[in-house]
Amino acid sequence: MEPSIITAAKSSLVFAFARKEKTMASAASTAFVNETLKQVPLKFGREFLASVQAVDKRQILDVLARYFVPLFKPESSVLAVACAPGKQAELVEGFKGEGWEVVDRSLATPDGHEDDDEEEEDSEMESASGSEEDGQEDGDTDDEMTSATDESEDERR
Repeated sequence: MEPSIITAAKSSLVFAFARKEKTMASAASTAFVNETLKQVPLKFGREFLASVQAVDKRQILDVLARYFVPLFKPESSVLAVACAPGKQAELVEGFKGEGWEVVDRSLATPDGHEDDDEEEEDSEMESASGSEEDGQEDGDTDDEMTSATDESEDERR
């Protein structure tokens, strides 16, 4: 992990913290909410920013190892995947190969049938679009559509 990445992450946190207090009104509102409603000490902001600056590479790696790496291990987490039916077998085999216990399920469509035929959806989408595009028939131009609209407005007057 490069030092520039750590510096950039610290800068992002400082900026996000400072953005809450960019105007006098928002600073006063934040101070009121923190001190009165949340019981946060007045010096919390300075202490927080100092603690962010004190974080080092070893601490970051420790947090990653303790909390994030287990999220991607089969023995310590649960994984759910939603995919297209065509990718299902490939994903099942891939996750089994990585040590995951796989329960392979297909979801039913609203009509109660399993949806394994993607071609039906594609043909339905094509037939629904038809030959019209954006409400214009083939050969119509924007000028023709505008003049037809103008004529109908004249007739209403």
